[in-house]
Amino acid sequence: MTVDGVQGATWKEFNRLYHQFTALYREIAVRMNLSDSAFLILYSLFELGEGCSQKDICTLVCLNKQTVHSSVRKLEKDGYLRFVPGAGRAVGIYLTDAGKKLMEKTILPVVAAENHAFETMSSEEQKALLRSTGDYIALLRENIEKTLFPLLKD
Repeated sequence: MTVDGVQGATWKEFNRLYHQFTALYREIAVRMNLSDSAFLILYSLFELGEGCSQKDICTLVCLNKQTVHSSVRKLEKDGYLRFVPGAGRAVGIYLTDAGKKLMEKTILPVVAAENHAFETMSSEEQKALLRSTGDYIALLRENIEKTLFPLLKD
């Protein structure tokens, strides 16, 4: 299947930008000697706050349970995370002192760079980016659910 014409060129440019975006974060993780999933888990702990669950992380960064579980366990083994039992079967994830230092060295500079880039944009550009990205995701999900997922039921 090929995509031709202006719409095809626009779609290709969008995909190119998407891949550049994900490649940038992959490069950041590699330069910080972190796996992609370890980077996302540390970033999630920054965003969600300590005490979050593995399920919270899975939901936030759209990783499967197995990936999050194995990466969290490796971060624990390496001395960056600890687990604290909560109510029922809940287990909260917390940073150790070494984990806090790692977050300060890795995640906080990335968040600062993201904030700077976003704040450099005008308010209108920020709103347009959020609106159009949200709209695209909603439309893509709707189309996938109508056209692709029914084909995969067999």
